[in-house]
Amino acid sequence: MESAMNDTAGLDAAIAVYASGEFDDATPLAEAGVASLAVLRIVVDVLPDPSYELDTEALAAVSTVGDLKRWLGALPGVRA
Repeated sequence: MESAMNDTAGLDAAIAVYASGEFDDATPLAEAGVASLAVLRIVVDVLPDPSYELDTEALAAVSTVGDLKRWLGALPGVRA
């Protein structure tokens, strides 16, 4: 997987690697089959700077695919 995602389609593709079902932005992560460990793997896949300190409080509030894409899009070097 490429380390930096440059658009929404790239983020959808990164999420699809770990999702076990179909999803859209309104789909709860659990319903898409994206568990907490998978969320961390997605972050590692898309984050271009592995030394970046994550805002884990904000990540804990993520509950839908759209929330995750917005959170990922706010990371430096990632555009959604």
